[in-house]
Amino acid sequence: MNGNSYWREPFRSICNQKRLSEFTVINVESLSDAEINSHGPQSDKHVVADIWVMKSSDLGKSDAPQYCTRSHLGHLLHPGDSVMGFDLANANVNEEHFEKYEKRQLKKDRLPDVILVKKVFADRNTRKRARQWKLRRLRKENGSVTDGSAEGNDYQDFLEDLEEDANFRQGVNIYKDPTAMPVDEDDQDEGVPKITLQEMLEGLNLAEEEEVMAVPAEEEESADVEIA
Repeated sequence: MNGNSYWREPFRSICNQKRLSEFTVINVESLSDAEINSHGPQSDKHVVADIWVMKSSDLGKSDAPQYCTRSHLGHLLHPGDSVMGFDLANANVNEEHFEKYEKRQLKKDRLPDVILVKKVFADRNTRKRARQWKLRRLRKENGSVTDGSAEGNDYQDFLEDLEEDANFRQGVNIYKDPTAMPVDEDDQDEGVPKITLQEMLEGLNLAEEEEVMAVPAEEEESADVEIA
């Protein structure tokens, strides 16, 4: 959706990133074009599939519910994989129009119990250790380096998004990290997305990075990534 479309008919989200839950994939069934029954252009980067999942925290419980949801992640997910999604079946949605919308829809058109968002490729700490690149960041007036959020989680999410989507990182200057520890290729999971050496720029001077211009604290939420 482009900006003009949104501002003509603005709406509020019913979930945000903080409400993502981890699920484990039980089964995946790809769908034919006839079964998808979609209208308009289709993405050539995704595969629509019916996916059965259960909450990772419920693994081992005999009475734990399983959910079947239709997702665009059929090309990435396999039984046993972990995936982040919104648990709408147990969510307390505080949106005045949501309940009215659900009541007006036929059962097949209602929102699913679970909406899958992104695959979990590896433990976050493992990905950080294997990362051979970095971004040039701006320094705030108080001397600390902006990290995208108070706890840095948003910034780490951003780095992972860069690794997982080649189109998303176009126009972002990505530098080789001279302080990164070499990683044995045999120890790396082949399925984990990574940025190739060919995409990294040379010339990140750590001393020079210390002198990056200060950013006022009130502008902390602004973009802190060098764009090409």
